[in-house]
Order: sequence, then C-alpha cells, then structure tokens
Amino acid sequence: MEKIKVIMMSILMMLVSSVAFAQDNSVRGTVTDNSGEPIIGATIKVKGGAATLGTITDIDGNFNLKVAPGSTLVISYIGCETKEVKAVANMKVVLNDNAKELSEVVVTGYTTQRKADLTGAVSVMDMKEPVSASDPNMLNSMQGKLAGVQVVTDATPGGGGSSIRVRGMSTINGSSPLLIIDGIASNENMKKWLKEHGMQKPVGALGLFDYHSASPCQEKASDRKQPKVVYAGALSMKKNSFLVELSKTLTNWQLLVCGNKEGLQGLKENPLITYQGFVPSEDFIKSIDADFGLVWDGDSLDTCSGEYGQYLKWNSPHKVSFYLRAGLPLIIWKEAAVAPIIEEAGAGITISSLKELDDILNALTLEDYQKMKANTVIMKKKLNEGYFLHQTLEEFNKHIIKTNS
Repeated sequence: MEKIKVIMMSILMMLVSSVAFAQDNSVRGTVTDNSGEPIIGATIKVKGGAATLGTITDIDGNFNLKVAPGSTLVISYIGCETKEVKAVANMKVVLNDNAKELSEVVVTGYTTQRKADLTGAVSVMDMKEPVSASDPNMLNSMQGKLAGVQVVTDATPGGGGSSIRVRGMSTINGSSPLLIIDGIASNENMKKWLKEHGMQKPVGALGLFDYHSASPCQEKASDRKQPKVVYAGALSMKKNSFLVELSKTLTNWQLLVCGNKEGLQGLKENPLITYQGFVPSEDFIKSIDADFGLVWDGDSLDTCSGEYGQYLKWNSPHKVSFYLRAGLPLIIWKEAAVAPIIEEAGAGITISSLKELDDILNALTLEDYQKMKANTVIMKKKLNEGYFLHQTLEEFNKHIIKTNS
C-alpha cells in the first residue's frame, strides 16, 4: 500500500509540473560549467524560432523564457560545447568545455578573432593564484606577470590608488587602458567612444555602479543656512590639488574633506573647511553630516583639468554611487559622463566651474533642496537593489540574441 502511495504521489507531482508549464509556457533554469559554477551571459534560443526569441543567463546563471510546448532550446557560450535540450519547467543545464574552440579563438575587448588572424600581442594571467594577504589589491597582484603591463601604485600619503599602463598604448586618456568587463562599458560616453574606434561586438552601458549596503543613511533634508559639501577620497597633488586653491577662496559654504590631507601641499587654514581624515565606508553612509557630495578632480576651480579631471568625461566614478548611497545629492562637473543621469534624476547640481557654486547655493530654496534630497533617496534605493546592472543586462540581452541569431 505504501508503495502505491509513493507511485501515486510521483505521478501527481509530474502532472502538477506539466500543468504549471502548460499554463504560462515558461521555462526556468540554471546554466553551469563542469565545476558547477554559474555561467553568466550564456545564450538560450528556441531552435527554429524567431531571431528575437531567446534570452541570456543572469549573474547567477539563471534564465526565464516563454516558449511553445515541446520546444527545443539551444544553449551556447563561447568556449563551451553548444547543447540542445528539451524545454521543461525547471532545467539544470551543464555546458562542457570546448578545448578546441578555446585554443583557436582569442577574445579581445574589441572583437573575437581566430588566433591565426591576430596581429597584436595577447597576455593571459592565471587568476587561480590567491591575492596576497599583505596586499589585497588585485591590480597590484598583476605586477610583473603580464608582458608589457605595468601596475603603478600612488605612494603619496592619502593616495594609495593603482593604475595600469600598457606599453605602446594610446587611448582617450593617453596611457590608461579602457577596461571592458563581460561586455559592459561603464557609461554611454565610453560605449560611444569604443564604437567609434572599432568595437565590433555588442556592448552595454552600465551608467552607474550599483552599491549595496545594509547601513541606513540620513534621508531627511537639513535646513542649515550654510550648506555643507563633503569631498571624500584619496588626496594627492596630481588628482585633486584644486582643494588647495579652494582653501584660499572659500567664503560662502562649508567643506568637509574626508581623506588624508598630508597628500596635499600648500593648504591654507580656512574656518569653513574641516579635515576629518579617513572614514570607513559604512561609517560614512550611516553618519556623514553633509548636504552634498562633490565630484571634481584636477588642479583648477574653473574646470576639471589634467588626466584625472578629463577622465571624468569617460569614467563612472565609484564616488558618485558612494555619495548617492549615503543619501547625498551631488555637485558634479557638467561635462562628466554621468552628469546627464544626475540631471535626469534630479539628484544634484551640475556645474561648469566651482566658481559658480556660491550663486547656485545662495539661490537654492529649502523646497528645491528637499525635492533634490527625495530624488536622491530614490536613486539610493535603486543602487542598493542592483537596478543599473539589471537594466543593462536586459538591454544587452536583446543585442546578444540579435547578434547570435
């Protein structure tokens, strides 16, 4: 009798699964490699279906696709053997490595080429080696392991950042390479530049880096008469010496600097400027007492100048997401790549020169600032939920399906 019950329950479960699949014709599944790791960006298409009928896996290797009953799915990923499987309600697909394909194809930031046709030099670093416990910076772990690649660390007190230099390379920034990770550029400006300079593969534009934190932030707008602006980050004469000039001229608003001021020479004592030193990220988000976060680089108050300042035209600074996650509306250079995002969201002020800021802040009403703060809180929630990455993957999905069909 027990055996009959078990058989009946098994049949019932199969029927329930079939009915669920038949009701919405949706298949869900996960794609992994031989080691069980999820595959991001694997292409799932319906065999014999329309070119647009398909999807790609998300960051966890998951996919969801509506198909007709009895459909066959074609699942592929570069470096893996393509697999055809029958569509069922809940799928687990393992793609095997294709050693032959990997040995014959080289994937670069711009395109995919046969090794025989590749004229440039390609260096590969084995990332199985652990990052040094004494220096957890992954960029520094690349030093000396890739031919023609030099990793430079800023030794200036308060600096500490690392940059990559590639021998014989010239980009929009002179010597700094453009980095494309999993087919996603940091913003629309960089995406456009890549397309204009020979990018053949589809590329997505992230816009802003998402920022997840469990820490609460200050969501209520203050009504202080002299607005307080915070500038946080590594301080050095090369990156942000404009602060030296600002220390000599600031008269109408307050500035809070979070960073080691020893990296700057020639600072003038100013009662409106407070130097707080290094503040851990989570402490900053929870307790920073300020009205705006400043995004500005270079040595000038008139414009963002020099290598770091001009790079704002192409870069999506981590600082932007950091400030927004802390609930701070931005003050950002009007020519920065992410400035249009801030303007559209109403989450800050865009300026051409820091010399404009006195008049802008004087004219800002409490009602206007409260609206700006509320818009910033909306942006904060989006960043915390991974909005920009999900949006980019959805848009990128359409390009991948069209390209692979």
